Amino acid sequence: MKKQKVNKWVKHIASEFSTVLNKLELAPVHLRVVVEGEKGYEVGDQTLSVSVNYPYKDITFQISNRAIEIAKNDKKLLKMILLHEAFHILHWRFGQLAENRYTSKKELEEEEENLADHFSLIFFDKL
Repeated sequence: MKKQKVNKWVKHIASEFSTVLNKLELAPVHLRVVVEGEKGYEVGDQTLSVSVNYPYKDITFQISNRAIEIAKNDKKLLKMILLHEAFHILHWRFGQLAENRYTSKKELEEEEENLADHFSLIFFDKL
């Protein structure tokens, strides 16, 4: 696969992901894209992956070669995978708190409220 064509699809995937994040009121402060084969790519066999640096909402979005093939051939599947990755951003903090042995009830309640706020923003116009 030629580098120029790969870059076209990487830009397409990143743009679609940004659109999903904006629609879900999750637009990051900074979105860093890392493509399979680049330094810093750590996904393994996943199609796409996100990691979040809280509280700044800096997001690292990793794109595999498989994701590029999906983007070319199956728009519906790509959209589903992008939405799946966006939801990881919503509950990222819960994962961090669960791994922390000394998570307080207050921390969990605050994150639950954050999550409820996000869902309220997402679904507000749908009611």
